[in-house]
Amino acid sequence: MDTISTTKNVSANNNLSDMNSQKVHLVFSGGGVRCFSYIGALQKLAENNITISSVSACSMGSVLGVLACSGLNPQEVEAAIINFNFKSLKTEKAFSLLRYLKYPFASHYTPDYCKIITALLGKDPLLGELKIPFSALALDLRQRRFLVYSSGTHPDMKVSEVLTIATAIPLLYEPYKLGKYLLVDAAVASDSPVWMAAANPGNYPILVLKPVAAPNEDYKKSFPRFLSYLFNASTSSHDHFTFSQSARSVNIDINCSTVSYDDFNLTKEKIEGMILQGQTAMEQKLKEFNYSFERIFEIEEIGRKVADQSHENKAAALASEMQLGYQKEILNRSQVFVSYSRNDKKWLTKLQTYLKSVERFTGIKTWDDTLISRPSKSRF
Repeated sequence: MDTISTTKNVSANNNLSDMNSQKVHLVFSGGGVRCFSYIGALQKLAENNITISSVSACSMGSVLGVLACSGLNPQEVEAAIINFNFKSLKTEKAFSLLRYLKYPFASHYTPDYCKIITALLGKDPLLGELKIPFSALALDLRQRRFLVYSSGTHPDMKVSEVLTIATAIPLLYEPYKLGKYLLVDAAVASDSPVWMAAANPGNYPILVLKPVAAPNEDYKKSFPRFLSYLFNASTSSHDHFTFSQSARSVNIDINCSTVSYDDFNLTKEKIEGMILQGQTAMEQKLKEFNYSFERIFEIEEIGRKVADQSHENKAAALASEMQLGYQKEILNRSQVFVSYSRNDKKWLTKLQTYLKSVERFTGIKTWDDTLISRPSKSRF
């Protein structure tokens, strides 16, 4: 995974850059246009003098992540979104359903993010020009692994290219080819990549922003909606487990039930309504932590409910207990096996010298195949 170099926002007009304030890492989950609700959350953070140390994003959350890291304050971000012409995102092809019969199985043309970002920011900046460390997640279909593009490791990469990669939604837009990679929107595997933020410099609380909708049966209306619902259920269950592994993560669900993720006919009133929901969700969470997210370090388990053990909830309770047990097993591991090539045995000797201090101060035991007893030769 790519690492991120620390960059400080020195804008005097942005309250998020006050060095004496609390610091947090942000995770912007995917969610289509519902991600505009994050603007309200940003506004509440600014009002409470909470500084953003980094932003890790996935899918459409990457667009809001770029705006949050660009140097604009939350009010300026809101103005840019409200005044934006969303028709540029409506790129459906003629006979779109027939497009699923032939590769690249894409019903829409890829949006021109160079024009979109230029309209929002006045230019298409490089990642290295962003004021706050930013990283976006992608999934490589060929090697079947995650890739992370960040302002620290890819400073000369255009923001528009990163957004094209991060929002290459399968079946909607065609995969993006970059060298040996074939990249798509990583939200099909992880919608809220909290692990990205956990790897960033600074042991600060991690706020995971995610738009949610009330349970409904819209997935019964069409096959595409069912497929989208299926992907979302899969990624959410994976992210729930990952979230449980981090003791400093705070989940902030934003109610966006009245807006569809693909509603590109948004009115000013709808956008303002989502922003208000973002403000409400962040305000509620701030109150829960007495306006200091650093209290997360004082609380071992947040929001864990064990009282309700009805028959229909036993399965969920058991899954949570098993995941917690697996987490404890990982944390309690005290041995590390060193694998090496015979040609590199001299490096093993050097490594063992350095590892002695690790063993002495941490109690972690390192070992290699030289400690494995070899069977005696058989006399058959």
